[in-house]
Amino acid sequence: MATILPRSAWTSTKPGWWRTPPYVDAEGIACHWPASGKIGTSKSAVAAALRGWRHYHVYTRGWADIGYNYAVDQAGRIWELAGKRTAAHAASSANPDANAELYGVLFVVGQGEAVSAKAIAAFRSLRAELGSKLPVMGHQQVPGASTACPGPSVMAAVRSGALTASTSKPAKPSKPTTSSKSKRKPRQPATLRNKSRGYLRGLWQRILKADGYKIGSAGVDKVYGNDTAAATKRWQADRGLNPDGVVGPKTWTRALLSDDDGRLREGDRGPHVELLQYIVGVKRDRVFGPKTAVGTEAVQRYLGVDADSIPGPNTRDKLVALWT
Repeated sequence: MATILPRSAWTSTKPGWWRTPPYVDAEGIACHWPASGKIGTSKSAVAAALRGWRHYHVYTRGWADIGYNYAVDQAGRIWELAGKRTAAHAASSANPDANAELYGVLFVVGQGEAVSAKAIAAFRSLRAELGSKLPVMGHQQVPGASTACPGPSVMAAVRSGALTASTSKPAKPSKPTTSSKSKRKPRQPATLRNKSRGYLRGLWQRILKADGYKIGSAGVDKVYGNDTAAATKRWQADRGLNPDGVVGPKTWTRALLSDDDGRLREGDRGPHVELLQYIVGVKRDRVFGPKTAVGTEAVQRYLGVDADSIPGPNTRDKLVALWT
């Protein structure tokens, strides 16, 4: 179990983030650095630096608290910053959900300074605590980001696999092409029930809204509350599904039809496309482009159906069979 220094080890301030959703529904970990000079390894020096960064975030950027969830320093300490609360470290206009989907971990590493073996070991320990299978990326790799963060040293550790305890350099994934014959296992969306919250809840609310169903005065708040459950039951009943208000395999796959009940094709846009992109494992930009088509074909080959890039009845039936 990781030893994490509590928030009180560096600040007397109360946690400031109470966003919706209040806690990260983690799909990965984004690594950051402060892009500043060397801080040193003493506990007091690191604590002072953390207070300085919080002051900048709160009083210059106008945020509610420090933007990162955790920090690791060169001496191998792990610091609780915003903790598991949804903070402000990676979202952009192109990817507004990044803060709610990713933990942000700050490496207290200065410019021109190599990330230490102790810092790497501390990060591995933290990752084991947060989720040992969570993918790790540099801030610059977060979809929608435009930044050099987390700097050359930390980024090299990300790319080498050092932060995930891999001793070999991972192969660089090839860019998908229309001639690719690869297969890809589809990603199953979690089953949603009343009172749950997180990214998929927001995606489902966007689908309901696009299909003309009222989800309550709070709108897309990523909280599966009573209004969303009621709208879900109406949506299911209108499509001949069991109106139980539970978003499971049959409901998710039925949502792979556009809002006019047409099959999704290249050129389509919106939350139904975003769901398809989630399932086939490509960038979720809500636009059905060539990469979405290639990803869909790879999943169809995995399922053993015609790879035509259109998620028709055979594709949807195979997904239901796989997930139930």
